[in-house]
Amino acid sequence: MNPEKECPACELMNVEDADTCRHCGTAFFFELECLTPRLDDPADELVEVASFSNITEASHIKNLLEAHGIRACMPEDMTPQLFGVGFGSLSEAVTVRVAARDFVLAQQILRDNTNE
Repeated sequence: MNPEKECPACELMNVEDADTCRHCGTAFFFELECLTPRLDDPADELVEVASFSNITEASHIKNLLEAHGIRACMPEDMTPQLFGVGFGSLSEAVTVRVAARDFVLAQQILRDNTNE
């Protein structure tokens, strides 16, 4: 049997490698675990490491951090305003967040890679 993943919007099961839900079209750009830190450990609290005006720039930084072994997420990539669907504004910031324990290292990686 093929592994499946559940759509966070409509709860329909989709094939594991699906990019969007086959029922409601929700994009699977994120990992839910990253957005639900353990509340019993303050080091797991998500903190903003950077903010951008568009999802392309934010995705680049998220990928850079993950290439250095730091899990990162962009909570705003779950919201419809990024796709221009009538909620919110396209001018809203897109943030990249990491666990509090990774914040200092993430800041250093960003400094090192913006000074090249």
